[in-house]
Amino acid sequence: MNEHFKFYAKLSGLSALRWVAVFIPGLLLTLIFSLITGFQNADIMGSGGGGHAGIAVVYVWIAALFMENPCAFVILIGSPFFLTFYFIIANKAAIQTLVYGIWTNKASHHVEPRVKSIVDHYASKSDQTQQVLNKAKLRAGLLDASRKDPNTSGVQKRVITYAFKKIQLNDLELNNDDLTMGDVISVRVSGYISESSKPGFLLFWILLALQTGFFIGSQVLN
Repeated sequence: MNEHFKFYAKLSGLSALRWVAVFIPGLLLTLIFSLITGFQNADIMGSGGGGHAGIAVVYVWIAALFMENPCAFVILIGSPFFLTFYFIIANKAAIQTLVYGIWTNKASHHVEPRVKSIVDHYASKSDQTQQVLNKAKLRAGLLDASRKDPNTSGVQKRVITYAFKKIQLNDLELNNDDLTMGDVISVRVSGYISESSKPGFLLFWILLALQTGFFIGSQVLN
């Protein structure tokens, strides 16, 4: 039990570091680019605002910035979107680190029993045939059951929930009386974990390069 706890604690720490390594640089870069670009283009607000007041000033400034320096416009107006994308990529990298860590450490046997238990408990409280026919309802029900299961650790819950979102539920075969829905879905979850590739930083680097490119373009246009 102690080794089990140490394994998941280490894996959680690695996942958190992966999240920090993606989101924090993205956050700092976005803030730095936005501050520099904002100061450099502050004069546009004065020249474009004129006698307008209130919200009209903002619209006039945005229009003037877009006309004068489209790249600066993207850096400033797009900063919330860049932060959102960095956040999404960080979350994806963190959960993929958990999934990959479970696979490389051959720990999927810790997850399979929990998946079977969650699914069978959910299936016992509903019409199994109707659930299989209604895939969207089945997936939503499994996700809800996973989140509410009190016997699953936080790391396992995140991995199982992520797997439930990814596995195919369109062709479940439940004709074998010896197999429950939990047996079938646990095998699929295990298969998904085993096929998981090592998480990388490709999306992060693409987004960073795109943002940096717009920033360089704004400097050229200044």
